[in-house]
Amino acid sequence: MGRTHYLMSNFDKARIHFRDALRLYAAEASLPGQAACHAGLGRLMLRLNFVDDAIAELHQACALYTQLDDQARLAEVQQVYDLAQKVQAKQPVA
Repeated sequence: MGRTHYLMSNFDKARIHFRDALRLYAAEASLPGQAACHAGLGRLMLRLNFVDDAIAELHQACALYTQLDDQARLAEVQQVYDLAQKVQAKQPVA
């Protein structure tokens, strides 16, 4: 549901659904589900220009995909993580 709302630009609903799904996957100890939710939240936060939050979520997704040895998804999320770090480097220091 989170991804669907994200694609429809319903960003508030997307965030709610990603967070709800993350809680459910955490309760079930589903690492793949948690990783996917963190990746989705990271992309969403980057889209909304919450770069620090995006980096934190994407870092967690990368760590989980590394733990799962899912190289394909790790490479995909790592690209977004690298982009977020570049965006952060270009932001003025507050």
